[in-house]
Amino acid sequence: MTHVTVDLANPFTAGLKITGIKSSIKSMSLGLGTINTSTKFSSNGKSTTMSPDLDMNMNFDPVTLFTLTRALAVKAGESMAQLDSIVVLGG
Repeated sequence: MTHVTVDLANPFTAGLKITGIKSSIKSMSLGLGTINTSTKFSSNGKSTTMSPDLDMNMNFDPVTLFTLTRALAVKAGESMAQLDSIVVLGG
């Protein structure tokens, strides 16, 4: 569990009253966590508002975390030798 905030960009002229947030957090199609919480804040029309702290349940699945780490390293042009060796050691 960690605490996060989200920015709400309200495209409407009318203000919004937010009472709950439900979201799946993904990177490269890999599920990293979820937010499913009650909250209470307002967003004026045509503005961006930051939420109060929200609870995010994080995904600590090793396969998912190593897959994302490897994909980001490949994207950055880094060597895979050390990361791949760690995966081999871990099975």
